[in-house]
Amino acid sequence: MKKKDYYTFILTTLILLLSCQSLTPSFTDDSAPTQTQETISQPTAALNPTEAANSSATIPEVEMILVLEGGFVMGRDDTNEEVGPSHTVYLDAYYIDKYEVINSQYRACVDVGVCETPAEKRSHTRENYFDNPEFDSYPVIYINWDMAKAFCEWRGGYLPTEAQWEKAARGADGQTYPWGEEVSVDETFGNFKYEGYIEDPQGLTGDTVPVGSYEKGVSPFGVHDMIGNVYEWVSDWFSATYYQTSPESNPLGADNGECMYGSGACKVIRGGAWVSGAYSASGRIESRPVSASDSVGFRCARTP
Repeated sequence: MKKKDYYTFILTTLILLLSCQSLTPSFTDDSAPTQTQETISQPTAALNPTEAANSSATIPEVEMILVLEGGFVMGRDDTNEEVGPSHTVYLDAYYIDKYEVINSQYRACVDVGVCETPAEKRSHTRENYFDNPEFDSYPVIYINWDMAKAFCEWRGGYLPTEAQWEKAARGADGQTYPWGEEVSVDETFGNFKYEGYIEDPQGLTGDTVPVGSYEKGVSPFGVHDMIGNVYEWVSDWFSATYYQTSPESNPLGADNGECMYGSGACKVIRGGAWVSGAYSASGRIESRPVSASDSVGFRCARTP
């Protein structure tokens, strides 16, 4: 090979090698989405075309957060039997509402004849609450379990399971509160009775507040008001011993409900409320599904 041809061959080969290298994609950890970045505005009308076609109003869009599949620590050991033992649970990916369901959203379901009107239209301190536009962004209350379930299904979703609710509240590491391990908190963390409220009654709101009012209380996944404002219905039947036999993957709750206090079958409500203290995010409360009060609301979930 002539010297000129040899150099031409070498140069051509180098150009080809550099060109191939430039076409190779590179991936970094920064390209992977984080939990709190995965949000959507749910186009709910498209999820339930039958209802939408028969409705005179559009199903409201709702901001939801994607909780990716994986395990988390559920329950805890240093408390009553019904909250333990702590155990690792694997969940498939799911969406959960960023905020509690508000009056205006639920009213849209009532207006098209799908949902029942709340048992009471007042709140604890306001006679005109549910129908008053001033409180459109406040959580809907006086909703029993069946009413909450019907609304979520109208939206093309469902009431979250206890496990889904708790993972969204505590994060994958199972921290005690949505905001971490800090026990001594004040009124800037959430709408609940904070430490010292007896000496400072003016610190209490005495009622519901607009959803998403407390950035310091947001969960690791970016979900608001998991502790405070209103308790929240979940789909599970209540059983004090369920965690002792709960499946390790996608638990759906007990087959039958029980009530620790009195007879009958109870469902579960989760989280604190404006009438409670700053409950741990692993806390479980029983409630009869027919009950409706001024301190209980809900949020919805759906499958991606």
